[in-house]
Amino acid sequence: MGNYITGYKYSKGSVTHTIGPPAPVNNIRTNDLKKVNDVNCIIQTYYVSVTVNFSSKPKEVNTTYISYDYSEWHCYFSPPMGAGGPDGGTFVGISPGDYAFVGGGGPGGSAGIDCTPQDQSQKGKKVNGCPVPTPITVEVITTPLRTNYPCADALILQNLMQQQDYVSLITQFQTSQRPSLTWQNGTLPWNQYDSQTGKYTYQEGATGEDPQSGMGTSMIITLNTSLLDNSSQLFIASTMIHESLHAYLRYNINLAYYNANNGYNNYPDWFSALDAFYTIKGLPSNYADHYEMLTDYFNKAVGILSSWDQNRHTQKEYVMTMLYGLDTIDSSGVSADMKAIITQVFNDMKINNGITDSELNKFWRDNLNAKNSDRLPKSGC
Repeated sequence: MGNYITGYKYSKGSVTHTIGPPAPVNNIRTNDLKKVNDVNCIIQTYYVSVTVNFSSKPKEVNTTYISYDYSEWHCYFSPPMGAGGPDGGTFVGISPGDYAFVGGGGPGGSAGIDCTPQDQSQKGKKVNGCPVPTPITVEVITTPLRTNYPCADALILQNLMQQQDYVSLITQFQTSQRPSLTWQNGTLPWNQYDSQTGKYTYQEGATGEDPQSGMGTSMIITLNTSLLDNSSQLFIASTMIHESLHAYLRYNINLAYYNANNGYNNYPDWFSALDAFYTIKGLPSNYADHYEMLTDYFNKAVGILSSWDQNRHTQKEYVMTMLYGLDTIDSSGVSADMKAIITQVFNDMKINNGITDSELNKFWRDNLNAKNSDRLPKSGC
């Protein structure tokens, strides 16, 4: 199969470290540029896909690895690429990362300077280096939502899932096994008068544990049907981000709680502290989650929203959008002091961004009941 070039160790879908090449057999090098079909994958368990990208830099081949499995696997080139030899001292054809230089010479030679003329056409192309086995099931389930609101899935959710910062919130659900994340729509309070607050409630979404999840780590996100019918795409996107944060926090809290109850101590200190904050003090989820969203995740959420929207709105408008719902506090089990803390954090966010109550409320009203041009299209997705 050729000499080993470089590989990666995967653990639970993430790269943990690169695996460097061993000493080459007989110190033999080649000056041949290897074609894509010379790449072979040696899989120890199984792989999802391997792509080989000919980069814009003609001396490099960038190999991209994608895996959702717990196994490790390596990519081989046959014969190897590189330059140098016994007189060269080192295997100069391999960089410390995930690149292999194209070109080279015999023993004691130096690296080639460019692709051979017949291979110039390969630069910039992206092709499969190895056959892909039967695809695994990625446990972010959008079918219930996609069936009723295909444009919400196609225009918003699928585009969010192309963003690295957003994907970091749902990585734990993107495996062939549980936990899973399910998206659906349903009926939630909308334009409903709350006698305790004296305001009308517009609940955009809700996140809860999947009843089939034994550990409480699988989540179901429900988007309000009235939101999908009446609100702006901007507000729908912000709701998806907001509820994904709920799912992310609930997953980690429940996992930390499960580990603590079973004597495991491998969860991060931050989530250990949050676990105590959430469970021992008995605070409702809307308090604990919203406090964390305001203090630790707000800027990240705003960045995800603006990237999805391609900066069509102002930074202030993105802040006002992501603020919606973060002042919601379940009244049961929350002391006056606790309410004052989250209210102060919320108000500080408004002050720091130059937002008045009147413009915030108007902005929310305009987006909750948006003009038709800002709503989801009814078809064509």
